[in-house]
Amino acid sequence: MRWMIDRAGPGTLRVLMLTAALLVVALRPSVAHATKLTIYPLLATWYEYNDNLLATAEESDEEKLADSSITVQPALRVRYESVRTEAEIGGQAAFQWFFNEQSENGLPDLVEGHALYGVWLTPSTRIEASDDLGFFFDSRDTIGTQSQELLQVQTASITNTIGLGLTHIFDLRNQVAGKYEFVTNEYEDEDLADVVTHRPTIEYEHRVSPVHTIVVFGRFTRNIFDPEFDFLRRIWDSDARMDEEFPTELRTDNDFDTYVPGVGLDYRMTATLSFSVRSGMIVPARLVDNSYQLDELEWYQVVSAEKNWQMVRLGVGYERDLEPASGINTAVLSQNYNADLTEVWTRKFETSQNAYFNRATQLDGDFDTYAGAVAANYYIAPWIGIGAGYQHIRQYSDLGADDTETITNRALFTLEISTPQADSLSLDL
Repeated sequence: MRWMIDRAGPGTLRVLMLTAALLVVALRPSVAHATKLTIYPLLATWYEYNDNLLATAEESDEEKLADSSITVQPALRVRYESVRTEAEIGGQAAFQWFFNEQSENGLPDLVEGHALYGVWLTPSTRIEASDDLGFFFDSRDTIGTQSQELLQVQTASITNTIGLGLTHIFDLRNQVAGKYEFVTNEYEDEDLADVVTHRPTIEYEHRVSPVHTIVVFGRFTRNIFDPEFDFLRRIWDSDARMDEEFPTELRTDNDFDTYVPGVGLDYRMTATLSFSVRSGMIVPARLVDNSYQLDELEWYQVVSAEKNWQMVRLGVGYERDLEPASGINTAVLSQNYNADLTEVWTRKFETSQNAYFNRATQLDGDFDTYAGAVAANYYIAPWIGIGAGYQHIRQYSDLGADDTETITNRALFTLEISTPQADSLSLDL
């Protein structure tokens, strides 16, 4: 149960910490039944110290703002399972209290929810629908924030992803899966552009042997920018009205399309060593004003490897993709490197380390983020644990007139409580 630090990317530490905890509680072994309804509650709280709360640059004349906070995050997940059907709904909310900036106390840091429904139409065909919704009310972890006024960085955002999927299994060796995702990112700040993404994908898998699987895939992505799409903005702004024209067509020179055809390989070398790779080409897909949005091809790469020893787990990964920049009318070539190391010393005590690097390349320059984290977790019982962690973040940017550097240190102490036995909240139907 790794609930302290799973991946120490900037701006995501607390979200990932609790998401991992909820998944661990949900995946604990339980007795199988033909039809079952199970409730998974979770309560977590943590203390955090941040020595650069507003991400003030080292070159700035402003003094860094340091503050401590206590966050309480309840979570609940309800899952229904039968022979052919699975359904799930869940959510979590974090409420934060600051020691110095007490005027902001009690504001929710985030509210997240998800829903899933999947059914086997036949023994070889499955359909699935899902929705993942996130309200982020506090952007103090947002990269590039330079303001000393706490209220100026309370930029709310809403992210929603609707997915529709179909999987068909031809035989023990071959299957095909298709999925369509509709993604919206909306920002309360009027200076930030909302983003709509349409993303259909298809993937064919052929199992060559018990340890080799060859993959052929294709993905089309359309990213559309607009100041106000307002799909869900009425939740915080009663005067907002949804865009009457559902955004499907490219509107400006900043909107862009891409195709990504590619191949992949999944290879389990040994019982403790596995490797996965997806490689393709990011191809400009459509003309806007008689010119491509992208003027050259780019490589698409997703690589991951995992090695397990008796007491140690190591995972490494690399990802390269073209993405819409959050709130900015432009495309960003993003490259992520990460490595996670976990040592399980006893059944109750484990430690972990994480290293992370991201380079976001725009036309005007690069934005680099380096992050490292260490954590220790002790489980008083299978359903209660405590932990401590430290994260160091360095960010460099040459996008503006002058190069800037931002340094942030964060320390966390956590307590997590779940139910002693998941089956005690199960109902056999």
